[in-house]
Amino acid sequence: MNVNNFTEQTGTLLTADLNAVFRNSIFWGSEGLVDNEVVINKQGANPFTVLFENNIYRVINDPANSTLTNNLKNADPLFDTVDVNKRIFDFRITKNAFAPGINAGVFTGFFRDLDDNNRNVGLPDIGCYEKQ
Repeated sequence: MNVNNFTEQTGTLLTADLNAVFRNSIFWGSEGLVDNEVVINKQGANPFTVLFENNIYRVINDPANSTLTNNLKNADPLFDTVDVNKRIFDFRITKNAFAPGINAGVFTGFFRDLDDNNRNVGLPDIGCYEKQ
């Protein structure tokens, strides 16, 4: 993921304000394809706020120009099944009781996960699915 507050149009650098919050998310790609799954770039003097809170991400270098709170750096999320060759991508964390994202999130106001499971019991899991 690359987040920035600028673009270049016809040789001119254009910047804008940026306020971004990433909470309870997982940024985890195939090992070896990308060194840093999270990259933040800032140009200019515009207001710029980027917060990462209770996420799991794979990086060599923590994202610059951002506030990092209670993240799990390089902690394999232990997805249920990811097999690129067979094109199987199950990003749930329900099969392994030791998955680091279980009960490691913070409350966000979202009470259901993508499977419509309740997130309102204890701390939510990191990621878009809740272990039941």
